[in-house]
Amino acid sequence: MGSGWGGAAESGNNGPRLSDIMCAKPLWLLNDTGPGGKVAGMTRNTLILCAALALIALPGLAGAACTVEYKAKQDDPLRLTVGTLEVASCDRAAAEAEARAVLAQRGWTLLKVLSVTG
Repeated sequence: MGSGWGGAAESGNNGPRLSDIMCAKPLWLLNDTGPGGKVAGMTRNTLILCAALALIALPGLAGAACTVEYKAKQDDPLRLTVGTLEVASCDRAAAEAEARAVLAQRGWTLLKVLSVTG
Protein backbone atom coordinates (compact mmCIF):
# COMPACT_ATOMS: atom_id res chain seq x y z
CA MET A 1 0.00 0.00 0.00
CA GLY A 2 1.23 3.44 -0.83
CA SER A 3 1.18 6.33 1.56
CA GLY A 4 -1.40 9.12 1.20
CA TRP A 5 -4.49 9.31 -0.98
CA GLY A 6 -2.72 9.60 -4.32
CA GLY A 7 -3.74 6.25 -5.81
CA ALA A 8 -6.37 3.58 -5.48
CA ALA A 9 -6.12 1.51 -2.35
CA GLU A 10 -5.07 -2.11 -2.81
CA SER A 11 -7.16 -3.35 0.10
CA GLY A 12 -9.87 -5.05 -1.95
CA ASN A 13 -12.38 -2.31 -1.25
CA ASN A 14 -13.89 -1.46 -4.64
CA GLY A 15 -16.02 1.47 -3.45
CA PRO A 16 -15.12 5.11 -4.03
CA ARG A 17 -13.11 7.04 -1.51
CA LEU A 18 -15.11 9.10 0.96
CA SER A 19 -13.01 12.16 0.21
CA ASP A 20 -13.76 11.97 -3.54
CA ILE A 21 -15.68 15.16 -4.33
CA MET A 22 -16.42 14.49 -7.99
CA CYS A 23 -19.97 15.15 -9.15
CA ALA A 24 -21.83 12.14 -10.46
CA LYS A 25 -23.22 12.42 -13.97
CA PRO A 26 -26.88 13.33 -13.40
CA LEU A 27 -29.57 11.47 -15.32
CA TRP A 28 -27.08 9.15 -17.02
CA LEU A 29 -29.71 6.43 -17.05
CA LEU A 30 -32.36 8.58 -18.74
CA ASN A 31 -30.05 9.98 -21.41
CA ASP A 32 -30.08 6.71 -23.36
CA THR A 33 -32.45 7.87 -26.12
CA GLY A 34 -30.76 6.30 -29.13
CA PRO A 35 -32.41 3.68 -31.36
CA GLY A 36 -33.83 1.02 -29.09
CA GLY A 37 -32.83 3.03 -26.02
CA LYS A 38 -34.60 2.86 -22.70
CA VAL A 39 -36.71 5.99 -23.22
CA ALA A 40 -37.74 4.98 -26.74
CA GLY A 41 -38.71 1.51 -25.50
CA MET A 42 -40.72 2.91 -22.60
CA THR A 43 -42.56 5.27 -24.96
CA ARG A 44 -43.35 2.42 -27.33
CA ASN A 45 -44.62 0.25 -24.47
CA THR A 46 -46.73 3.13 -23.16
CA LEU A 47 -48.30 3.66 -26.59
CA ILE A 48 -49.07 -0.04 -26.93
CA LEU A 49 -50.67 -0.07 -23.47
CA CYS A 50 -52.79 3.02 -24.24
CA ALA A 51 -53.93 1.56 -27.56
CA ALA A 52 -54.92 -1.72 -25.90
CA LEU A 53 -56.89 0.08 -23.20
CA ALA A 54 -58.66 2.21 -25.83
CA LEU A 55 -59.66 -0.90 -27.78
CA ILE A 56 -61.06 -2.45 -24.62
CA ALA A 57 -63.00 0.69 -23.64
CA LEU A 58 -64.41 1.71 -27.05
CA PRO A 59 -67.00 -1.07 -27.47
CA GLY A 60 -68.47 -0.17 -24.10
CA LEU A 61 -68.68 3.49 -25.06
CA ALA A 62 -70.19 2.81 -28.47
CA GLY A 63 -73.12 0.88 -27.01
CA ALA A 64 -73.48 3.10 -23.96
CA ALA A 65 -77.01 3.12 -22.69
CA CYS A 66 -78.72 5.77 -20.66
CA THR A 67 -79.10 5.38 -16.93
CA VAL A 68 -82.43 5.81 -15.17
CA GLU A 69 -82.50 6.60 -11.47
CA TYR A 70 -85.82 5.50 -9.98
CA LYS A 71 -87.92 4.91 -6.86
CA ALA A 72 -89.88 1.66 -6.65
CA LYS A 73 -91.90 -0.39 -4.16
CA GLN A 74 -92.99 -3.94 -3.38
CA ASP A 75 -96.15 -4.81 -1.45
CA ASP A 76 -96.75 -7.40 1.26
CA PRO A 77 -94.48 -6.58 3.10
CA LEU A 78 -93.96 -3.01 1.99
CA ARG A 79 -90.42 -2.41 0.74
CA LEU A 80 -89.13 0.77 -0.88
CA THR A 81 -85.99 1.10 -2.96
CA VAL A 82 -84.04 3.66 -4.93
CA GLY A 83 -81.84 2.38 -7.72
CA THR A 84 -80.49 2.74 -11.22
CA LEU A 85 -81.09 0.83 -14.45
CA GLU A 86 -79.49 1.00 -17.87
CA VAL A 87 -82.03 1.53 -20.62
CA ALA A 88 -81.70 1.74 -24.40
CA SER A 89 -83.46 5.09 -24.90
CA CYS A 90 -82.50 8.46 -23.45
CA ASP A 91 -86.00 9.85 -24.05
CA ARG A 92 -87.65 10.28 -20.63
CA ALA A 93 -91.00 8.71 -21.57
CA ALA A 94 -89.42 5.72 -23.36
CA ALA A 95 -86.89 5.25 -20.55
CA GLU A 96 -89.70 5.32 -17.98
CA ALA A 97 -91.70 2.71 -19.92
CA GLU A 98 -88.67 0.43 -20.23
CA ALA A 99 -87.81 0.82 -16.53
CA ARG A 100 -91.43 0.05 -15.58
CA ALA A 101 -91.31 -3.18 -17.64
CA VAL A 102 -87.95 -4.31 -16.22
CA LEU A 103 -89.00 -3.60 -12.65
CA ALA A 104 -92.34 -5.39 -13.16
CA GLN A 105 -90.45 -8.52 -14.24
CA ARG A 106 -88.49 -8.30 -10.97
CA GLY A 107 -91.66 -7.87 -8.89
CA TRP A 108 -91.36 -4.12 -8.25
CA THR A 109 -93.74 -1.25 -9.04
CA LEU A 110 -92.16 1.92 -10.43
CA LEU A 111 -93.15 4.96 -8.36
CA LYS A 112 -91.09 7.72 -9.93
CA VAL A 113 -88.23 8.29 -12.35
CA LEU A 114 -85.81 10.69 -10.66
CA SER A 115 -83.43 11.28 -13.56
CA VAL A 116 -82.37 10.02 -16.99
CA THR A 117 -78.69 10.51 -17.76
CA GLY A 118 -76.51 9.44 -20.64
